[in-house]
Amino acid sequence: MKVVLLLTDLFVWMIAYAAMLLVMSFLLSKIVPRMPNKASRFVVMFALGVPFGMLYGYSKVWVHASSEMSWTEALTLALPGAFLGAILLTFWGPRSRNSNIQ
Repeated sequence: MKVVLLLTDLFVWMIAYAAMLLVMSFLLSKIVPRMPNKASRFVVMFALGVPFGMLYGYSKVWVHASSEMSWTEALTLALPGAFLGAILLTFWGPRSRNSNIQ
């Protein structure tokens, strides 16, 4: 019975994680190509990365169910990832700048 509950939790977590990735990729695809400069792109990436990082960290603790995590701990763990992700996506930029599709 415990194995079934664990597999159910993992399945729900995979669906939740896929939904988080889809939402994040949709938001980034709509926002990033329209950013006028790198500073505003960094701020938006960081502002989007923190809540998604918190949800991801909180969901991982929920699946493992080994301990409770406060929102402060989730924020502390999400800040470095959001910062590094914002730096990476700020200087990476859109893939096709001269395309007629954008």
